[in-house]
Amino acid sequence: MSATKTFTETHGRGCGLNADWSCSAWRLAGPVNSGVGVYALDNEDGTFSIVRRDFTDDDTGGIQVLLTGTEAQAVAVEPLAEEFARILRSWLTAGEWLIVCQRNATAEYANACASHDYCDANVAMEEAFAKLGMTLWSGDHMDPVAGEQWNAAWTLAKLKHMTAR
Repeated sequence: MSATKTFTETHGRGCGLNADWSCSAWRLAGPVNSGVGVYALDNEDGTFSIVRRDFTDDDTGGIQVLLTGTEAQAVAVEPLAEEFARILRSWLTAGEWLIVCQRNATAEYANACASHDYCDANVAMEEAFAKLGMTLWSGDHMDPVAGEQWNAAWTLAKLKHMTAR
Protein backbone atom coordinates (compact mmCIF):
# COMPACT_ATOMS: atom_id res chain seq x y z
CA MET A 1 0.00 0.00 0.00
CA SER A 2 1.34 3.41 -0.97
CA ALA A 3 1.97 6.08 1.68
CA THR A 4 0.52 8.66 -0.74
CA LYS A 5 -3.17 9.27 -0.17
CA THR A 6 -5.55 9.34 -3.11
CA PHE A 7 -7.76 12.31 -3.96
CA THR A 8 -10.77 10.35 -2.70
CA GLU A 9 -9.05 9.72 0.65
CA THR A 10 -8.06 13.38 0.94
CA HIS A 11 -11.12 15.15 -0.50
CA GLY A 12 -13.95 12.62 -0.55
CA ARG A 13 -15.79 11.40 -3.60
CA GLY A 14 -15.22 13.52 -6.71
CA CYS A 15 -17.98 15.08 -8.77
CA GLY A 16 -18.26 16.37 -12.35
CA LEU A 17 -17.33 19.96 -13.15
CA ASN A 18 -20.52 20.48 -15.13
CA ALA A 19 -23.04 18.52 -17.20
CA ASP A 20 -20.61 18.25 -20.11
CA TRP A 21 -17.65 17.04 -18.04
CA SER A 22 -18.59 13.94 -16.09
CA CYS A 23 -15.17 12.68 -14.99
CA SER A 24 -14.39 12.83 -11.28
CA ALA A 25 -13.12 16.24 -10.21
CA TRP A 26 -11.98 17.65 -6.89
CA ARG A 27 -11.86 21.39 -6.13
CA LEU A 28 -8.48 22.23 -4.64
CA ALA A 29 -8.91 26.02 -4.45
CA GLY A 30 -11.07 28.86 -5.62
CA PRO A 31 -14.60 30.11 -5.00
CA VAL A 32 -17.54 28.01 -6.18
CA ASN A 33 -18.70 29.04 -9.68
CA SER A 34 -16.93 32.38 -9.71
CA GLY A 35 -13.44 33.68 -10.35
CA VAL A 36 -10.77 31.04 -10.83
CA GLY A 37 -10.70 27.47 -9.60
CA VAL A 38 -7.98 24.81 -9.43
CA TYR A 39 -9.15 21.22 -9.78
CA ALA A 40 -7.77 17.71 -9.82
CA LEU A 41 -9.33 15.52 -12.51
CA ASP A 42 -9.42 11.75 -12.93
CA ASN A 43 -9.06 11.44 -16.70
CA GLU A 44 -10.40 7.88 -16.47
CA ASP A 45 -7.46 6.56 -18.52
CA GLY A 46 -5.07 5.99 -15.63
CA THR A 47 -3.89 9.61 -15.61
CA PHE A 48 -4.84 12.59 -13.48
CA SER A 49 -4.64 16.29 -14.30
CA ILE A 50 -4.41 19.49 -12.30
CA VAL A 51 -6.24 22.24 -14.16
CA ARG A 52 -6.94 25.93 -13.71
CA ARG A 53 -10.44 26.95 -14.71
CA ASP A 54 -11.42 30.57 -15.33
CA PHE A 55 -15.16 30.81 -14.90
CA THR A 56 -17.46 32.82 -17.14
CA ASP A 57 -21.13 33.67 -16.73
CA ASP A 58 -22.26 30.67 -18.79
CA ASP A 59 -20.16 28.12 -16.83
CA THR A 60 -17.97 27.30 -19.82
CA GLY A 61 -14.80 28.76 -18.37
CA GLY A 62 -11.47 28.26 -20.05
CA ILE A 63 -9.44 25.27 -18.88
CA GLN A 64 -5.65 25.38 -18.63
CA VAL A 65 -4.04 21.99 -17.98
CA LEU A 66 -1.16 22.50 -15.55
CA LEU A 67 -0.15 18.86 -15.04
CA THR A 68 -1.05 15.45 -16.41
CA GLY A 69 0.50 12.38 -14.80
CA THR A 70 -0.07 9.65 -12.27
CA GLU A 71 -2.36 10.18 -9.31
CA ALA A 72 0.70 10.25 -7.02
CA GLN A 73 2.29 13.00 -9.13
CA ALA A 74 -0.94 15.01 -9.04
CA VAL A 75 -1.59 14.41 -5.32
CA ALA A 76 1.92 15.75 -4.54
CA VAL A 77 0.95 19.21 -5.81
CA GLU A 78 -1.09 20.18 -2.72
CA PRO A 79 1.64 19.58 -0.13
CA LEU A 80 4.16 21.22 -2.47
CA ALA A 81 1.95 24.32 -2.73
CA GLU A 82 1.52 24.43 1.05
CA GLU A 83 5.25 24.06 1.71
CA PHE A 84 6.10 26.70 -0.90
CA ALA A 85 3.69 29.18 0.71
CA ARG A 86 4.99 28.31 4.20
CA ILE A 87 8.59 28.97 3.14
CA LEU A 88 7.72 32.29 1.50
CA ARG A 89 5.74 33.39 4.55
CA SER A 90 8.72 32.56 6.78
CA TRP A 91 11.00 34.72 4.61
CA LEU A 92 8.75 37.80 4.56
CA THR A 93 7.68 40.14 7.31
CA ALA A 94 4.00 40.20 8.25
CA GLY A 95 3.62 43.50 6.39
CA GLU A 96 5.33 42.19 3.26
CA TRP A 97 3.14 39.05 3.32
CA LEU A 98 -0.01 41.17 3.57
CA ILE A 99 1.11 43.30 0.61
CA VAL A 100 1.91 40.16 -1.41
CA CYS A 101 -1.57 38.77 -0.74
CA GLN A 102 -3.25 42.10 -1.56
CA ARG A 103 -1.28 42.55 -4.80
CA ASN A 104 -1.89 38.95 -5.88
CA ALA A 105 -5.63 39.67 -5.75
CA THR A 106 -5.29 42.43 -8.38
CA ALA A 107 -5.52 42.16 -12.17
CA GLU A 108 -1.95 43.49 -12.42
CA TYR A 109 -0.67 40.28 -10.79
CA ALA A 110 -3.06 37.87 -12.55
CA ASN A 111 -0.15 35.98 -14.16
CA ALA A 112 2.60 36.83 -11.70
CA CYS A 113 3.23 36.63 -7.98
CA ALA A 114 4.01 39.66 -5.87
CA SER A 115 6.40 37.62 -3.72
CA HIS A 116 9.03 38.28 -6.41
CA ASP A 117 8.89 41.94 -5.33
CA TYR A 118 10.61 40.87 -2.10
CA CYS A 119 12.60 37.69 -2.79
CA ASP A 120 13.50 35.05 -5.36
CA ALA A 121 10.43 32.84 -5.02
CA ASN A 122 12.03 30.27 -7.34
CA VAL A 123 14.49 29.45 -4.57
CA ALA A 124 11.55 28.94 -2.20
CA MET A 125 9.97 26.48 -4.64
CA GLU A 126 13.28 24.61 -4.99
CA GLU A 127 13.46 24.45 -1.19
CA ALA A 128 9.90 23.08 -1.05
CA PHE A 129 10.78 20.32 -3.53
CA ALA A 130 13.85 19.41 -1.45
CA LYS A 131 11.95 19.50 1.86
CA LEU A 132 9.37 17.06 0.48
CA GLY A 133 12.00 14.82 -1.11
CA MET A 134 10.57 15.38 -4.58
CA THR A 135 12.64 15.01 -7.75
CA LEU A 136 13.32 18.36 -9.39
CA TRP A 137 16.29 17.73 -11.66
CA SER A 138 16.96 15.01 -14.23
CA GLY A 139 20.65 15.40 -14.96
CA ASP A 140 21.25 19.07 -15.72
CA HIS A 141 17.63 19.72 -16.79
CA MET A 142 14.44 20.13 -14.82
CA ASP A 143 12.46 16.89 -14.80
CA PRO A 144 9.41 17.43 -17.11
CA VAL A 145 6.92 16.18 -14.50
CA ALA A 146 8.59 18.39 -11.87
CA GLY A 147 8.13 21.37 -14.19
CA GLU A 148 4.41 20.67 -14.39
CA GLN A 149 4.23 20.12 -10.61
CA TRP A 150 6.10 23.42 -10.09
CA ASN A 151 3.58 25.37 -12.21
CA ALA A 152 0.57 23.63 -10.70
CA ALA A 153 1.85 24.18 -7.14
CA TRP A 154 2.58 27.84 -7.86
CA THR A 155 -0.95 28.36 -9.23
CA LEU A 156 -2.53 26.52 -6.31
CA ALA A 157 -0.39 28.28 -3.68
CA LYS A 158 -1.16 31.69 -5.08
CA LEU A 159 -4.90 31.06 -5.22
CA LYS A 160 -5.24 29.15 -1.95
CA HIS A 161 -2.59 30.68 0.32
CA MET A 162 -1.34 33.98 -1.15
CA THR A 163 -4.37 36.07 -2.11
CA ALA A 164 -6.27 38.49 0.13
CA ARG A 165 -9.77 37.24 0.83
